[in-house]
Amino acid sequence: MNATKLLLILPLLAAFAYISLVSLTYLSQRALLYPGASATPAPERASWGQNASIQTPDGETLHGLYSRGEPGQPSVLFFLGNADRVSNYGFFAQALAARGIGLLALSYRGYPGSSGTPNEHGLLIDGIAAFDWLAARSGNEIVVLGQSLGSGVAVDTAGKRPAVAVILVSAYLSVLSLAQTYYPFFPVALLTKDPFRSDLKIAGVRQPEAVYPRPARHHHPIVFGRSSVSDRSRAQADAHLRCRPQRSVGCPHG
Repeated sequence: MNATKLLLILPLLAAFAYISLVSLTYLSQRALLYPGASATPAPERASWGQNASIQTPDGETLHGLYSRGEPGQPSVLFFLGNADRVSNYGFFAQALAARGIGLLALSYRGYPGSSGTPNEHGLLIDGIAAFDWLAARSGNEIVVLGQSLGSGVAVDTAGKRPAVAVILVSAYLSVLSLAQTYYPFFPVALLTKDPFRSDLKIAGVRQPEAVYPRPARHHHPIVFGRSSVSDRSRAQADAHLRCRPQRSVGCPHG
């Protein structure tokens, strides 16, 4: 093969490899974003608390585990990370119960015990359905807690329902911003199916917020401001900073 043909073929091969990689990433993105999704049925015997069955407006049935709080005490609505299981939080339910606080941990659509297929639109519906279910049964104040992927569901839910407070753990600015961090050479703004734009929704959250970071060794864009409603205006500026161990702010999680 002469040099002229090689110079013609190499760019074509590079373009083909790039398009193939982008296509593969696009097609597999929900498998990457929702690794905990599984058709595993809910166990008949709850590992803690009691089994909860929650109906969504679009016809899905969600599984959750529920530990009722004492009269007059708040309940926590817990939205888990993308690879987690509600059965893992018996220790949390026990710690809250010692203080009289209730807990509902939700298994998203497509996750063990729940029907459907996970996607952003569906998970946001799940969040509202879970809040309404808990509000109807507890009759007390509800604290919304979101971890990792669940922080996006928590922000959306708190913006639409009267939670008394919001706690975000290992939160992200948006899934879109994470994708841009991990795939800087891909046109992710055009390809991301589930962007989870918490950065655009946080202004609608009027409740007190507490945002806890991921360990300092993870260097990703900061999410919001410090744990105070008055600091919300710092969100956009903080988004351009990097995580530092001494800052009490939230950093994204995959």
